[in-house]
Amino acid sequence: MGRDVGDGEFEITADAKIPARLLLSAVTTVRATHERDGSSRRVTSLLRTRLSSYSRPNKPDRLFQASYDHPSRTLTCDGCDPVKLQPRRVHVANEPKIHYGGIASGNSVMRNASKRDNIA
Repeated sequence: MGRDVGDGEFEITADAKIPARLLLSAVTTVRATHERDGSSRRVTSLLRTRLSSYSRPNKPDRLFQASYDHPSRTLTCDGCDPVKLQPRRVHVANEPKIHYGGIASGNSVMRNASKRDNIA
């Protein structure tokens, strides 16, 4: 956690919250159980029935190189340099997957990917 203090500087104001050992252990146990007894396949099957309500967007997602500085004050990347696009793997299968790891969140838009990567 922190704040952007300008001039490309980011001030750390708090340590990242690491989940309690009990919670981390519980996630590991659930994952092992899912992998051992096949229950992850049952969960995936249940999720698959809901896919029509949560389909992927029609417009492909564009990923730019982390070193690319986007033009400021633009709401979309329509005017961004297409040469700076980063090729990405196409999602052929629309199968849901269970994510067992952490998920970062923030309360502001990070337009500068290099800065984002340094903070992470």
